[in-house]
Amino acid sequence: TWTPGDVALGFAADVTGVAVDAGRLAPDEYAPRAPDPALAAADALADLLRARGVDVVGQARRTDPALVPAGAPVLGEVRSAPVADVVEHVLRVSDNTGAEVLGLLVARASGAPVTPEGATSAVRAAVAERGVAVDGVALTDSSGLGDGSALTARALVDVLGLAAREEELRPLLEGLPVAGLTGSLASRLGDEPAARGVVRAKTGTLTGVTSLAGVVVDADGRLLAFAVLADAVPATEPARAAVDDVAAALAACGCR
Repeated sequence: TWTPGDVALGFAADVTGVAVDAGRLAPDEYAPRAPDPALAAADALADLLRARGVDVVGQARRTDPALVPAGAPVLGEVRSAPVADVVEHVLRVSDNTGAEVLGLLVARASGAPVTPEGATSAVRAAVAERGVAVDGVALTDSSGLGDGSALTARALVDVLGLAAREEELRPLLEGLPVAGLTGSLASRLGDEPAARGVVRAKTGTLTGVTSLAGVVVDADGRLLAFAVLADAVPATEPARAAVDDVAAALAACGCR
């Protein structure tokens, strides 16, 4: 469901077993991505070896893992950050590729096929098992980048409520961008005194769609979960300003 432009514009990369900086071809968040991140990673490794005086023969290519000799020595390894840290990173910078990887991890943990389809089914089932209402929820991918996904405000708020109540899910809230300060909210709500540094929310912007979902402590000290979804909007900026106004109003309300 992704378009070629999504990769060319740096919104996502093919999910592969190994990649350097999620396949980015330059050190920018939205740099174009390599069409084959795994092969690009192998080329990068070869370049680094050559730069350190190692004689590298030939070009990187794909091969059958079964051809690796039994007992071959491990020359190096990289271990992932804890999943909670990955969740925080994905939320903070809107990392679509990272979100796809997390979906595949959910599939693997639940015994579902480790495929894009298996991931979306496993994610939907996992939140339903926690009591989240998934009626009206359809996922075509794990990131929300592709066409065809649909979410309800109720489902988003239910997930946020779970994260507020259950300690093991707390990284979900801790990773949300902070209004006027971090991530995809760094340049938003900064001129709203009640909201700046108080609203934590995940942004959502696609062609014709603008959304914001997160939590806020209101003027009475209550933690509120909210989700605002705007569909079929003619222009992004006015819609974004409108959903920001909702978040700012919740932060300042203090009404019972």
